[in-house]
Amino acid sequence: MKNIYISDLDGTLLNKKSKLSDFTKEQLNLLIENGLLFTISTARTPATITPLFEGIKLNLPICCMNGACLYDIEKHEYKKTWNISKNSIKKITDIFKENNLHGFFFNSDKHDLYTLYTKPTNQYSIMFYEERKFLKDKHFTLVDSYEQIINKDICYVAAINEKEYIENMYNLLKDISDIKISHYKDHEKENLYFLEAYSIDAGKGAMLNYLANFLNVDKKIAFGDNLNDIELLSCADLSFAVSNAHIAVKDVATEIIGSNNEDSVIKKIIQLESI
Repeated sequence: MKNIYISDLDGTLLNKKSKLSDFTKEQLNLLIENGLLFTISTARTPATITPLFEGIKLNLPICCMNGACLYDIEKHEYKKTWNISKNSIKKITDIFKENNLHGFFFNSDKHDLYTLYTKPTNQYSIMFYEERKFLKDKHFTLVDSYEQIINKDICYVAAINEKEYIENMYNLLKDISDIKISHYKDHEKENLYFLEAYSIDAGKGAMLNYLANFLNVDKKIAFGDNLNDIELLSCADLSFAVSNAHIAVKDVATEIIGSNNEDSVIKKIIQLESI
């Protein structure tokens, strides 16, 4: 039987230090060498994913930015990108401008990711920028107005702020018909929340289905922990929520396994592969 395994990163495959444990690295390489089809599905961009997987020979492209892009780590190139429609980008930027909101707009070519943004209006956006501005394969461009963004091919929109701000942003954007929106709490900071918007044709579940169809697999097996993983787990034949997962994620999972700090994902894969 030919299976594909796909796991979220933060809070799921990564431990509480946001790292892959030595055990997970070692076992993952052994499994992949023996033919395991494995990849990850995350809200992260390749710039922050690639360093985590140094020394691991992934045999599939990774699903990044919540499924907006499919990226080949070995070749350092984007294999497939789902862009948000120009009409929706216009609606999003109009809402941002009218309500003095701030976010980051992602545009990719074959090898690089470009992040367009207006002058940050809050400390969290500034923090987001400062932590990422020197990353390889990720380029930030400050624009004077949202009009400079409208005609770009945008695949992903992200915002970071306190809960009330993000919930307000979500309510303002949620009725745009041809986008998907995720908003959820940060793993470490109690009142820090993220919002992400991407094409209606993209998403963690959509990307899993795309890969499964392309590879002609028999079974899709997924792991997750946060609200943006619900679509992923719902599209899988077998789905597993780590014990530290959000209650809503546990509700859709086939089974609840140990926490992200116990190598629970790789242990479950080893168990399933031995059956």
